[in-house]
Amino acid sequence: MSTAVNLLTAENSLKDYQRKINLLTSTDINQQIEISYMGVPIKEYSVDDIESIKIKMIENSYQIVIMDQELEYTKVEKDLKNRFSGYSSYKVELEQLNDTIDKLTYQIENKKNDVKYQLYSKYNSLLEKDDEMEIKSLELQIAENNYNVAKVKYENGLVSDFDYIEAQQKYTDDWLAHRTAQVEYYVAVKEFEGFVELNTLDLGKAKIDDKLDY
Repeated sequence: MSTAVNLLTAENSLKDYQRKINLLTSTDINQQIEISYMGVPIKEYSVDDIESIKIKMIENSYQIVIMDQELEYTKVEKDLKNRFSGYSSYKVELEQLNDTIDKLTYQIENKKNDVKYQLYSKYNSLLEKDDEMEIKSLELQIAENNYNVAKVKYENGLVSDFDYIEAQQKYTDDWLAHRTAQVEYYVAVKEFEGFVELNTLDLGKAKIDDKLDY
């Protein structure tokens, strides 16, 4: 694949991500984002205390709140029935209340685990995108160095056309992979940020720090 075709592929890929970013940030879908060698709007999402976010998500879970209330009402009803536990009719009702309490307790714990899983799964996915971006950055540095060396050698007649074009191709491929990884990370940040905000009403101790020096 030629360098020109690769660059066209890179441009189209970044335009697709641009439209997705605009949707995530409630921006006009056709608005241009500055995308250049030093202009990708990358942000690193750092969380001071993921446990505090998990706790707040649990506290703000509508389903858990409702089940907690139902559990408390059931316990109160059970306490009232216990006062008349000597009557056979109440013994049956107490058994039913105990079953309800056990069922609600299980459902609440199960929902809490589900909330925890969703949070950690999304956060781990974000960390994986961060790692991928770092790897692609290192690969790009190596490819750029190799290309610069090949260029000097080519200009001095020390390498063939094939070797020079191969180094140029590798640099172009790694540039595309790096920029794609950066934009994918930015998209992942916005998605995680929205997920946390939706489930906690505010971001708690989560914060966004600049990743790149422009």
